[in-house]
Amino acid sequence: MLEEVFALVRSGRMDPKTGATLGFVAGTLFKGHVIASMEERIEQLEVRNRELSQLAEIPPPPERIVYVHDPPQEEFDKAVEANYNKPPSTAS
Repeated sequence: MLEEVFALVRSGRMDPKTGATLGFVAGTLFKGHVIASMEERIEQLEVRNRELSQLAEIPPPPERIVYVHDPPQEEFDKAVEANYNKPPSTAS
């Protein structure tokens, strides 16, 4: 549309003031479209942010994962301590 307006103004078949007015209106419509697109994108991002915030409320995993075959922590600590304090073996 704008290229037609430019061509008409340039060829003298349209008053330059009319062309300028049409250009201004087209620019305003385009800016409105850009703003509406940005608002839609912001809304999508806000929804995604809320979803991620809800996921973040899940408690973190424990620091130490206990497997079925693991001894209780107290027994494990005793075994480590006993092994640590054990005198070095003298292999000959």
